[in-house]
Amino acid sequence: MSKKLQDLSDTKIERMVRNHSWRPGWFAFKISVLLTFGFLSVACAGIGIWLSNLGVFDLSEKDLTAITEYKPMDNSVVFDKDDRKIGEFFSAYYVYTKLEDIPEPLIEAVLAIEDRNFYKHQGIDVKAMFRAMVSIIRTKSISQGASTITQQLVRNFLLTREKTFARKIKEIALSMLLEQKLSKDRILEIYLNALFLGHGSYGVGAAAKRYFGRPLQELEAHELALIAGLFQSPSAYNPHRSPKKAKARQRKVIIAMARSGYLTVPQAKELLKRKLSYTSYNPINTQVAPYFIDYVREETARLLGQNVKNKGLRIHTTLDRDLQKKARDTITGSKRFLEESRAYLLGDLDQKPPSIEAALLVTDPKTGHILAMVGGRDYRKTQFNRTVHAKRSPGSSIKPVVYSLALEEGFKWSDMLYVSPIAVKDYRPKNYSTQSFLTETTLLRAFYKSINTPTVEIAQKIGLDKILDHGKRMGIKTPLKKEIGTILGGSEVTMLDMSQVYGTIANQGQRVETIAITKITDRNGKVLYESPPPATRLDRALSVPVSYLMVEGLRSVFKYGTAYNFRRHAAYAVGKTGTSDQSKDNWFCGFTPELVAIVWAGVEKHQGFEHTISATTLALPIWSSFIQKVMVDRDEEQLPSFIVPEGVIEAKVHPKFGYRDESGITMHFLEGQEPEAQNSNLKVISRSGSYRSLFDR
Repeated sequence: MSKKLQDLSDTKIERMVRNHSWRPGWFAFKISVLLTFGFLSVACAGIGIWLSNLGVFDLSEKDLTAITEYKPMDNSVVFDKDDRKIGEFFSAYYVYTKLEDIPEPLIEAVLAIEDRNFYKHQGIDVKAMFRAMVSIIRTKSISQGASTITQQLVRNFLLTREKTFARKIKEIALSMLLEQKLSKDRILEIYLNALFLGHGSYGVGAAAKRYFGRPLQELEAHELALIAGLFQSPSAYNPHRSPKKAKARQRKVIIAMARSGYLTVPQAKELLKRKLSYTSYNPINTQVAPYFIDYVREETARLLGQNVKNKGLRIHTTLDRDLQKKARDTITGSKRFLEESRAYLLGDLDQKPPSIEAALLVTDPKTGHILAMVGGRDYRKTQFNRTVHAKRSPGSSIKPVVYSLALEEGFKWSDMLYVSPIAVKDYRPKNYSTQSFLTETTLLRAFYKSINTPTVEIAQKIGLDKILDHGKRMGIKTPLKKEIGTILGGSEVTMLDMSQVYGTIANQGQRVETIAITKITDRNGKVLYESPPPATRLDRALSVPVSYLMVEGLRSVFKYGTAYNFRRHAAYAVGKTGTSDQSKDNWFCGFTPELVAIVWAGVEKHQGFEHTISATTLALPIWSSFIQKVMVDRDEEQLPSFIVPEGVIEAKVHPKFGYRDESGITMHFLEGQEPEAQNSNLKVISRSGSYRSLFDR
């Protein structure tokens, strides 16, 4: 506490509170001045109304429309699935607060410093004019205003700031007319909510958040006094810019409260001693889910067909705050190994390597709700939302579209194919490993080892048009190129597209439209939009048995395939890697029975990596880290599991040759489609006749 403040004795405060005594020599002169000023003030008011009635100023009720029909502006607020505030949209910052919800000490402070006779006058305060004149005489300067709250409201809404006699007369006339049209409480409520209070804030509720970072109702009396002092000059008394001036103004407010009888001298002294601590404005939009908030703004504007800022909307969303934190922490925690991968970038080594970006999208396969969205590593550096707006090559993560249709068309996981080089016109697909050529494989093995040429062979048998249509049914909205390369990831898609594809498989073959918003209301609770229930947003793309065959096919990616190093997840999750040409795009798309999680990692400028980098080394570790955070507190009995539908059986099958083999791997089939053969001559012809390792399966 400063020494100056310590020296404020009760006697000194009492002296500040008491009206200053007049020197006898001035008494007669001052009385005459006051009477004259009072007469002129009343005369001005009368003249103003008289001139108004004559139409000189052409005043009417229409001139007051901006105030009498005032529709309070308010920020549009965004809530998570548990109705916790996570964002707000505004161009000017408003937090509209009804008069009955405004703390009484704030109302008292405003009345004391701005208009102590507010509830007694009819628009102008003759006594205040007297006090202003006395102050001018005593201080030889204009240190005290005489405008009432009504006059200030009229001036801010209806008039210019020009200091002319005509404008002042019009202000007085309009103020008296306004008092006839609105109640005192309504005038005060508009005043407290509509006037600019600095730092981009309008109204006392907004000022409380901007200067103290707390709701108005949580502020203490000495903080409320500071807000009351802002009405006179919000720029001059902005505590972030001029804390000393703001404190001096707050002292005047507290003294005025004591003079008006709202505080006792001891109470005033106590408030003057309390420390003022300000909070720098930290936009809530960047605190929890910044990319999601941006997406919600876009979706709200699309659904309502209007700008959402300052509309007072209440937007209820699907975001799971706990999952969002886990997703955000996962991306943030991946910084080290993502930056280390820069050493493997292809290109000009003399140039500074670009940073590696990553994004994570989490949805609920049953409802289509977006549960978490992290559109990039650092929102402060780039606001581009890669989960929604980035179109990238999905690589082999697109293959479930092909294989699910193949199973619907009668193919079986045990069907055997011969892996050989293939050409479709000028297109020659390559396999990730050259060792995959000139060997046999089952359909399942081709899938979990992500061998390309069998996929092309299957697509040729089914037909490209059928596959493209099937991709749309599974949820891909981005246009797909009508070329064979599309089935290997040659067409760019969004993460939202891929969440729909994998969500369809996870939801027993039913695609449900992905949504971020469940309901939008106005400030008064009127429903403007409500999302249809999930049952009305379903569209079947796969049969229930085939969707389960795909679940087990995706599980084999963990058990034997490209995600083998992360096989621990096979107990409760499934998924597929996807690596585009030169590893420019790296995906892992996976799900549990409860959620779908899509990860993408790569470079914005489509820069490639050396062969060392792939989805297995870049995207899959991020996905694994996230899913571990989700499952960390669960016992083995609590882990989610997929329900096996009727009509699906399992059998041990040789992974290369497709016959029944007790030392083979588990494959799933529609009942009656399991292989009958117990052996194969190909095993004898094969180089080893047995599995060199589990991974070689």
